[in-house]
Amino acid sequence: HWPCGHSVLPDNSFWQTHYGLAPVLAATPIGSGHIHHTYKLVTGRGTYIAQQFNTHVFQHPERIHHNLR
Repeated sequence: HWPCGHSVLPDNSFWQTHYGLAPVLAATPIGSGHIHHTYKLVTGRGTYIAQQFNTHVFQHPERIHHNLR
């Protein structure tokens, strides 16, 4: 949900507002994707994976939602 083309993670207020996550203590890139950016987020309540979809390639990411596990 954060803007395509921005490889910098949003600040803590974004994660708290949109996902209800506790402050992000650490964010580590996972892999070196050419289409998407993937990050491991560590918070006070757990560890999460966040992926920034490239909306230039996938113009309607909601259509592939069924692929999530």
